[in-house]
Amino acid sequence: MKSIVVLFLTLTVLFDYASFISVPNYIKTCRVDSPDFKKCAIQSGNEAIPHLVKGDKSLGLPSFMPFKISFLSISSRGFEMNLTDASFSGVEDLDLIDYTFDPVKKFCSMTLTGPLLTFEFDYSTGGKIASLPIEGNGHGWAKFYNGNYSYSYNFDTTTRKGKHYMNIGKDKVTIEPEKMQSELGNLFNGNKQLGDNLNNFLNENWRDLLKEFDPVITEVYGSIAKGILKKIYGRIPLEELFPGVVFLYCLSLAMMKAFLICVFFVGVSVHGLSLPKYIKTCSLNSPDFKECAIKHGNEAISHLVEGDRSYGIPSFKPFKIPHLMISSNGLEMNLTDASFSGADKFKIQDYIFDPVKKFSSTTLKGPVITFEFDFSTKGRIGPLAIEGNGHGWAKFSRYMKACRANDPELNKCALRNGNAAIPHIVKGDRKYRIPRMTPLEIPSVTVSGGKNLNVKMDNLKIYGLEKAKLVDIDLNLPRKTIKLVLKAETITVIGNYDIDAKILILPIKGKGPANITLYNPVMTYAQEFELEVRRGDYYGYIKNSELHYDIDRVFYHFGNLFDGNEQLGLETNRLLNENWPIVHNDLSRPVGETILEVINSIIENVYDLIPYRSMILFD
Repeated sequence: MKSIVVLFLTLTVLFDYASFISVPNYIKTCRVDSPDFKKCAIQSGNEAIPHLVKGDKSLGLPSFMPFKISFLSISSRGFEMNLTDASFSGVEDLDLIDYTFDPVKKFCSMTLTGPLLTFEFDYSTGGKIASLPIEGNGHGWAKFYNGNYSYSYNFDTTTRKGKHYMNIGKDKVTIEPEKMQSELGNLFNGNKQLGDNLNNFLNENWRDLLKEFDPVITEVYGSIAKGILKKIYGRIPLEELFPGVVFLYCLSLAMMKAFLICVFFVGVSVHGLSLPKYIKTCSLNSPDFKECAIKHGNEAISHLVEGDRSYGIPSFKPFKIPHLMISSNGLEMNLTDASFSGADKFKIQDYIFDPVKKFSSTTLKGPVITFEFDFSTKGRIGPLAIEGNGHGWAKFSRYMKACRANDPELNKCALRNGNAAIPHIVKGDRKYRIPRMTPLEIPSVTVSGGKNLNVKMDNLKIYGLEKAKLVDIDLNLPRKTIKLVLKAETITVIGNYDIDAKILILPIKGKGPANITLYNPVMTYAQEFELEVRRGDYYGYIKNSELHYDIDRVFYHFGNLFDGNEQLGLETNRLLNENWPIVHNDLSRPVGETILEVINSIIENVYDLIPYRSMILFD
């Protein structure tokens, strides 16, 4: 697949950097800010592929007809294979069918498709594959029929000398053929019967094997991709590569300037006048001045956002700006009939007034601000020309949204906001100490259930959490209890195990790779919490908690059982899966306790950082 990755990178560089490098005339560039960017990129990419596969020394591209690899090493879960004199053919028949570049979500991906890719190589191998011994050296091949081949990655940024530079984060190479065939010659020192049996097994189970080696494919070919892109991203700042991000920043800056200017003049307009009845004053000499100011300020907001002509305060429902002009580094933009809504949902979080230092600051928080406008613009953002007129909008929101304590539909609000937050939470958030859950990685877990059950699992990776959905929430704030019901399609746990147990009255012992997949799990989590005062505010902590879960089916596979005894291992795995309800009943309590520990550790981190009144809004 290395040839596919190199072609991915070539197309990425052409679409994203064509304005900065000299490109041959057979490559047509596309404007990133165009609404037809994807269509243009796909068309231009397909027109360029017949030229690119021939190689181009000016771009540092080798020939893809065929694409040759002198050496490649594969290592995974006790399986080792070295490939030499390898070559890919069929790359010239690939078509680009999808291309995505999203600067907001910081994500890029592309997909190619082709009728046949053929991979030929000389090999030497030893170890185990799918718990079966494999050994040999010779010539081999693999063919991928009617496949889709995708490369995608997320990115973040760092700042150097006022400029932002891109860093590739998690990346993925995905291979999805309609069919795959392979053959390894001279297996087991030329033993034809053993070699044919193993080749038949590989071809009959190619989907499972492709899935098993998916992490290896991503690691090997993803590292190649990162190495090439890192050199480019490290030299060219984000402002030049992705000017759309600069445009959004300028837009948000203009909106906040307009809001702050308005608030400033509102403050000036009330000086020298008697305050309206809905504004209550606070004594500067009081030790509770800040708390008083925040409380009275929040009580006044509902009146202020309606507007008050006698004090020169306009309405903020919505706040309207007839005309606003933006001029910055070659960009000119005129905004007319602009308005932003959402100010009526603001709450004051902090207020400082220091008459000695002559300093004042106010911090407000709101769930969503929407800015709408008509615009006309012409100029440049970085090296990219921009011109147009029409209607535009921008929205600013947090993914963790609080519900009001007195909401008669509090549980529905929590359910709605919880499901909206899950896609963000599973990506991880260092600010709230939430780990990445795609997959969730756990260094080590020990499951114990008396003298007959002792299982230790290391290097766990849990897949499928990103597709989980909340199906029910019950919040009882007076009693300080929470009940959540979470459902997923499949949860797959992959890792290394060390087991010494008796299950189904059978002794089971071994060390090796494990795969445990739960189908349609439904988890019910119940918690009783308490509040304590820390850092001048109320924070929660878990007093009691419990977890129960049900499943429709579970699949077990433990490799290398009984020190690699193939017959005993296959028979034991078969018995475990045929009698899964009994096995699950034995394991459900200790496994549930382990899951509960993981959930509680994440919630405790959030509780430690976010005040209770920021999670639940009280009037």
